[in-house]
Amino acid sequence: MNLRYIVFVAFVVSIGGFLFGFDAAVISGVNGFIIEEFGLSNLQLGWVNSSVTFSSALAMLLSGALSDRFGRKKILLAIAFLYTLSALASALAPSYQALVTARLVRGFAFGAALVLVPTYIAELAPTKIRGSLVSINQLAIVLGFSAAYFSNYFWLNASTSESTFAQTYNLSTEVLEMDVRD
Repeated sequence: MNLRYIVFVAFVVSIGGFLFGFDAAVISGVNGFIIEEFGLSNLQLGWVNSSVTFSSALAMLLSGALSDRFGRKKILLAIAFLYTLSALASALAPSYQALVTARLVRGFAFGAALVLVPTYIAELAPTKIRGSLVSINQLAIVLGFSAAYFSNYFWLNASTSESTFAQTYNLSTEVLEMDVRD
């Protein structure tokens, strides 16, 4: 295989790592908005946040066997589909239950990606650069965390600006100042 192609593939499959890092951190910036939108209790908010971790653990247990049976590439494509499906379902969730379900699906994609992406890259990479290429996924995770915090900073500042933008998208400081309901 061409080295340039292998490096390209390593970057493409590492997008899953970026999405993992982004989602793991971005939820912290939207908790107030989620509470307001769905009227959540502390327990419900905790479940919205932790549902991803719960299904990730399950996916980590199953993804190796699934990829051995169906092939890593096919499972990685299925993971990409699950990422897309869960993002759309989360954005359009009409209820608390729908949001948790979408986040459970997302967690399954995360867990499978955390196991399979480094394995897939290691199997493709030549011995001399294997460690460097596998580390791309770890870098992508950290960049995802950073992007989420910058995104949260932008949106939360926009919500306190009283700008036309904030009013158009119904961002308000009231959401940020709310206490979690019991």
